[in-house]
Amino acid sequence: MAITDLKDYNEGKLRFEWVDLEEYPSKEELLEHIQKFLGNNEEWFVTDYEECVNLGEYPDLDELELAVSLGKIYGWEAVARFYEYCHSLEDFEEAYQGVYDSEEDFAYELANDIYSEEQLGTLHNYIDWQKFASDLFMGDYYSDTFGNYQKVVFRVF
Repeated sequence: MAITDLKDYNEGKLRFEWVDLEEYPSKEELLEHIQKFLGNNEEWFVTDYEECVNLGEYPDLDELELAVSLGKIYGWEAVARFYEYCHSLEDFEEAYQGVYDSEEDFAYELANDIYSEEQLGTLHNYIDWQKFASDLFMGDYYSDTFGNYQKVVFRVF
């Protein structure tokens, strides 16, 4: 994330610093680093995000702290996709279902989690996983493509 000094920016000087958010796990540590960078100036804004959730020019530090912790656990790309969809990270952990090669793979795994192999028996051979996935993603789940054409799946609230 690129932190830019607002006072210098308004005076036509571009003074910024790239900050690796993973080096500052708490908002207090990040704020302390930003204050050292700014010196006597107090105002700053974000001019660029890299490998992070884009929370805008003036991010809420609590949300930024949450984004960093979620990004470390689930990966920045999944967290960014959720934020783009919901504009919040509040329900991320409840909504996140995982990363799959396709929606059909998610549907197949979901069925196997709900029903035992004994219960499904030979029905596996007769279930149209594409149609089952289509039904799931009509309202209960949504997915987004990223990386190597994988699907990140979230439950809808």
